[in-house]
This record gives sequence, C-alpha cells and structure tokens, in this order.
Amino acid sequence: MSENLPSNLSLALLALRETRGLLAREFLESEGQGGPEVAFERAADGEIVLSVGGQSQDSRREPLALNVALIGQNLPPGPLAAVFLFGLGSETLLKLLLEKARVVYAFEPQKTVAKAFFGREDRSALLLQGRLVFLSPYNLFEGLTLPPSPFLLAHPPSARRAPAIYERFKATVLGRALPGPLPGERLKILLAPPFSGGSLSLELFLREAARELGFKAVSVAYGQDLIREAARLARPGPPDAAALKALFAAALKEIELAAVKFNPHLLLALSQAPLDLPGLKTLKERLPCPLAFWFVEDYERFPYARDVAPAYDLFFHIQGPFMTPFARELGLNQAYYLPLAACPQSFYPLPNPEEKYRSVLSFMGAGYPNRRALLSALAQNYWLPSGKASRDFKIFGSGWDGCPPVARSLLFESGRRVTLEETLQIFAGGQINLNIHSGMGQGFDRKSAFVNPRTFEIALTGAFQISDARFLLPGLFTQDELARAENPEELPDLIEYYLRRPDERRAKALSARQRVLGEHLYSHRLRTLLSLAFPGEAL
Repeated sequence: MSENLPSNLSLALLALRETRGLLAREFLESEGQGGPEVAFERAADGEIVLSVGGQSQDSRREPLALNVALIGQNLPPGPLAAVFLFGLGSETLLKLLLEKARVVYAFEPQKTVAKAFFGREDRSALLLQGRLVFLSPYNLFEGLTLPPSPFLLAHPPSARRAPAIYERFKATVLGRALPGPLPGERLKILLAPPFSGGSLSLELFLREAARELGFKAVSVAYGQDLIREAARLARPGPPDAAALKALFAAALKEIELAAVKFNPHLLLALSQAPLDLPGLKTLKERLPCPLAFWFVEDYERFPYARDVAPAYDLFFHIQGPFMTPFARELGLNQAYYLPLAACPQSFYPLPNPEEKYRSVLSFMGAGYPNRRALLSALAQNYWLPSGKASRDFKIFGSGWDGCPPVARSLLFESGRRVTLEETLQIFAGGQINLNIHSGMGQGFDRKSAFVNPRTFEIALTGAFQISDARFLLPGLFTQDELARAENPEELPDLIEYYLRRPDERRAKALSARQRVLGEHLYSHRLRTLLSLAFPGEAL
C-alpha cells in the first residue's frame, strides 16, 4: 500500500466517525496503556491466529473447526438477526459470526487487541454498512436498543483475560444487571457533581469517605469551557433555553464518557448536577448500574427536584418526614432520609487558629434575608455609639451586599467568600459560633426542616455553637451536646449565659464532637446509602 493512502486503522476511525461509534473512536485514539502486545501468525489450516501477550488466542492447528464447534454449542441453528460477541481475539470466530448474523456487536476491552484487529485488515465497509458494530469500554451500548432475547457468545480466551468485565457485560446484555461488585472487586462509585455551589465540597467529602471505607469513588471532571458557560448562564437575566439545552447535552456526554471509562456500580448525582429528564433517560438506557440522587436542598425552595426525582432508581434527601408527602405524590418507592454529616479530613480540633479568624461571637454563612435581619438586630447588642464593638463579633461569608450598616461593619474582609480551609479556622477561632439556618423570610425558618452541614462541621472541630431550634435536630444531637435557641429573642441571653461559662461550653463541644465521630461522619452516610442501594451485599 502506498504511504499516501490511509492505514487500515485510519479507515476504521473514519468509518466510526460516520456511524454511531464516536466514543469507540475515542477509545482507539486515547493515550495510555492499552494492554498486552498482540501478534499474528497463520495456523495449519490457513486461518489467521492472534497471540496476546505471547498466548495464542486460537488453535494453531484447526481454528476454523474449533470455532464452528463453539458456535454450534452456544447458538441456535440457522441465521440470526444479531449476535453480541465478547472479545476480538479470534478473527475466525468473527468471520463465522458475520456469516451467521445480520449484525455482530463486538465488544473488546483491551485497546491493543482492538487496534491490532482494525489495523490488520480494512474493516471500514463492515462498519459503514452496520454489519459490524464495535463496542468498547467507552461506548458500551451507545444508542442501542437491545433485542428482547439477545444471543451472546464469548471468545473464551478473551473472557479469561477480563473475567470481571465479561461477567458485567454478560449480565447487561442478558438484562440482569449485577446488583453490586463481583467477589473480590472494589465497589466503584461515580459522582456527578454540579458545576459550582455547596455540593462541590460534598463531592470531596464523599470521595474521602469512599477511600476510608475501601471503596473507589471518582468524580466527573467537567471541562473549563463547560464551567465558564454554566457561570455565564447563571447570571441574572432571561434564561437562554437553547444555550442551557446545549450545556446539559455537553455535560451528559462528559458524564457518560466518565461512566463507561470507570464502569461504576453506582452513579450518584448530587444537588444541582446537570442532569435533566432526557439525560437521565439516556443514562438509564446505556449504563448497567443504578442511578441515585442525593438531594441536599429544600424541595420547596428548589422545585427542580420534582422533575428529576422520579427518573432515579434511588432518591436520598435531608428533610425527614417533611419529604414524605412529596415522595408519595411522585411515586418514589425508594426515597430515604439521609442527613448531612462532616468530614474528619477537613474538620478537626485546631488549637491555634490565626488571629484574624478569632472572635468572641461569629457567624459564617451567606447573607440570606432572615440572617440579615437577625444578625443586624443582634449586632445592636454589641455596638456602642462611639463606633467601637463592645464584643468581638465577626460575620464571615458572601452575599451580604445591601445589608444594614451595623451588620455590614462586622463583615470579614468586606464580605468575601471564604474557603473550606478558612472555615475550619473560623469555627476553631470563635468562642461562640452562631448557627442560623438559611431562610427567605424573617426570624427562624422552621418550614424548611433540615439540619445544615455547619451543625456537624462545627461540632467535629470541637467548637461550641448555638443553633436555632430545628425539628430534626433532637434526632441527631441531645441538649447536652448543642445549645439551642427556640426563637431569636432568646439569642442575646443565651450568648451572655455561655460567655460566662467556658467550662460548660467546652463540655458541650466535646460531647458534640464525640457524637459526630460515632454517628455523623460521611463514611457513616455513605455506608447507609450503599446498603440501601445494594441490599444483602457485604459492603
């Protein structure tokens, strides 16, 4: 062949670009170790035999007779509409299957084998005609509607080279997706985070929890272009429906590509993940694993959950019995209360926080309407006409633009957003940490009943907090562990009471920390979640 003409592999890549095989093309072109070395030899009966890692993949004497027998023992007689083949290690087996079936769906888990197969001979016509559909770990069942009773044949040496992948492939083809990891296999979780927001830290905490438990968790890594486009579309103004649809489609491709590369046992989407109903439908058709959603927001304040929750196999939330009518209305058979928690790698006792984060009284959080009103009123108790604070009161966090001057004057560094690392310093540096849950009205917001992550995180640092009373709080902490204000009017007296009693503050803080270590870490939550996703499995 002339050097100016494309190679057989290049012709296959061109054909994959023209058909449904774009992700398969990415598999063939991707960098990295693809598998053992592949060589070819001619058998005694004239057939081509592959050798993978020095091991022959067919009989060197009579591969034709051997594969005719294999087909006769495993497939019904006569022509077939379609056959799924696991492994491209036998050219003779594929040739016989193409004579028997109108379409052969061929899956190959090892890149070097696939590249050698497409490189030895021009297969582009078969790909373009749809006679051969190449399935790789990147595009398993991409866009396929599986027949009701599919026929599956494994090339035995290929199945022996990748037994766990073969078992999962077989279970998916035959419509009985495996409930969990195979014996000896680490459970794998793919996290689908949002582009930005509070759930990004939750993603980090869950990866740490998975590592602690001996599981493997990875997160979908969205490209910077997608993140910038998401930020642009989040700006105030009329929604750009077409751009938003394109953004979700691009994010879906990233999630799907990550899933087929990682082959997870569970896909766990977090609040604000860029998955709409069409995207979820696509994932359910293409991925052989359950889809779970951990919704860590107020369903009344964020009603998008109503649209997507029924599309998930499992729905986890933080609102306890308040979510029951919602779940019943949507027909959610697997909806579970899973409160937030804390991560010991990020929150721990810090004996000497930096001076700029120290305070007698502190609050850390975004400037929601109820917090603006409450903290502005509270600041009057710690502000003298001379313009000097009678107590060291600091407000940390962003979103306080336009709040009353008395509160604005207490903002740390003009109200910039603080980092996760700074949050630890703030909690450790406050003699009293105020924990006021967010609300859109005035006073304490009792309607959106959930316990925020700050409750667990302050406790895990061994710091003292006063929280607003929450319906779900008694089920998580006792009154010996957390101080609670039943209404805003109680706050000034509670603050003064505990400022005069440092020993009592320390005792409560220590008890709260022990409670979190025993019951409220993200490793506890993840184990609970997985036990519900895979009942009966030894996790």
